[in-house]
Amino acid sequence: EFDRAMAQRQQLGDNMRATNRRLELSAKLLGQLEEERLRWTVEAELGAERSSQLTAHAALAAALATYLGPYADAQLRADTLTARLGSNASGPAGLPVAEALDAALIVELLADGEQRARFSAQGLPSDALSLQNGAIVHATQRFALCID
Repeated sequence: EFDRAMAQRQQLGDNMRATNRRLELSAKLLGQLEEERLRWTVEAELGAERSSQLTAHAALAAALATYLGPYADAQLRADTLTARLGSNASGPAGLPVAEALDAALIVELLADGEQRARFSAQGLPSDALSLQNGAIVHATQRFALCID
């Protein structure tokens, strides 16, 4: 009977260690899930802000591609965006825009990350002007003469 009690004690000890290990892993997982929840909350807030700014950003991207096109240099594009918006944070027709609106944000609208990676894979230099030119040429249907 003593051996049976010792075996049962050993089995309970093993179960207790396994349960404690599962408890530790569960606590670790909950901590990681909390971090993910915070990250997703921030991403959702940014997404809501970006979606409210999408109309103005799309209008500015279309204007950049149409009027400045691939013929202008990066500084002219940046100066034009800055001069157009001035110190107020409103875009065309008073629509909200990002506080740090620059040509890089417009490039993100014209060409997604995968397309920009293809630009690099095809030998396009990774400087701002080349990426802007690549995005503009990619987003428009007319052939453009790019002077880089």
